[in-house]
Amino acid sequence: MMLWLIGTALAADHEVSFELGHLQNSDPAYDLFAGEGHNGMLTWGARASVAVHSRVAITSSWSHTQRGATVSTGDTSFVAAWSADFWGVGVRGDLEPLPFLLPYVSAQAVLARGLIRLDEDTSENEPLGQLSDASLAPGGLFAAGIELRIPKGSAPFTLAWHLEAGYGLVGTLHFTKVDEHMQPGGLHLRGGMGIRF
Repeated sequence: MMLWLIGTALAADHEVSFELGHLQNSDPAYDLFAGEGHNGMLTWGARASVAVHSRVAITSSWSHTQRGATVSTGDTSFVAAWSADFWGVGVRGDLEPLPFLLPYVSAQAVLARGLIRLDEDTSENEPLGQLSDASLAPGGLFAAGIELRIPKGSAPFTLAWHLEAGYGLVGTLHFTKVDEHMQPGGLHLRGGMGIRF
């Protein structure tokens, strides 16, 4: 049995994929941008991997999220906008029990950059009343997933789909200019498709 697993576990390939995902953000500060009860961030991005062993690949990823809302306080209103980019690098290991089925686990170190903008006048690109601030924080992303692929055969590349779930944790983002801080993190869900070669 073990020899069969080793013999079939020659799955790691180079990869380029596009992804859609979700990362939990239950920090109360996020309510300003998403409204109460919206505690998740929709993300989109890409990942790339380079095989360094028959079952192991070095992987990197980028994902982006943004959200905004009009906030009314008494006689005044303003637009609150939030965006963030997450860059990750780490390792992924997989098995190939079937030619089209590859379960895997991955771990990545993450650098997050958050941007907050508070804007009283949205009719101009650079209004005088706009407050903005950016912050960086480290984090980690741990996931288990499954990949379905068309067997390559003698072709130089093939298509694959993946779905993964896990946990993402980001350190506290401090926005001193707007007197705010935020710590997104929690359940992570991501899926996508791309090529393997």
